[in-house]
Amino acid sequence: KSALFTVEGKTVVFTQDKDGFEAVEVTLGRADREGAEVLSGLKAGQAYVAQGGFYLKSELAKAAFAGDGHAH
Repeated sequence: KSALFTVEGKTVVFTQDKDGFEAVEVTLGRADREGAEVLSGLKAGQAYVAQGGFYLKSELAKAAFAGDGHAH
């Protein structure tokens, strides 16, 4: 569950591609306190960010904020 984040109301995990990291929307199934079943959004065996995703989420938010012309 440490890999799951909410971005713009969607559940995402961060994956790495050739350009860096991206937020990939996932659909969840069963979940308990320790984990959650991913029904769609990731391919079997696809690597994802399990720890440290909060940093990526904050960078994503910062980029969106600056893109709106609100950079200070």
